[in-house]
Amino acid sequence: MKDFQFQELTDEEKKILLSAFNYNVDEDGNIIDSTLNEKVISKTSKNPINIKNVALLGGSLIVTDSDPLTLSRYLRERIEDDS
Repeated sequence: MKDFQFQELTDEEKKILLSAFNYNVDEDGNIIDSTLNEKVISKTSKNPINIKNVALLGGSLIVTDSDPLTLSRYLRERIEDDS
C-alpha cells in the first residue's frame, strides 16, 4: 500500500509551483492556464478555481478543487490505478 502525504503551501508557494507548469494567478486569485489564456474551471462546481481553494496534486500537476469529495475521488482513483 502506498502512503499519501499532503503538504500545506502558502499562496506564494502555490503561485511559484503553478508558474513552473505554465499557470498564472490573476488579480482576483483565479488560476489561469497561460497556454490557453483561460481560467481553470472546476469539473465539480463549474466555477473558476481560485488560489484559496486549489489542490495541486502530483503527476503532471493536477489543478483541482480542494474539497473533500474531489480529494477522496482522486485518492480512490490513484489507489485503483496502483492495484
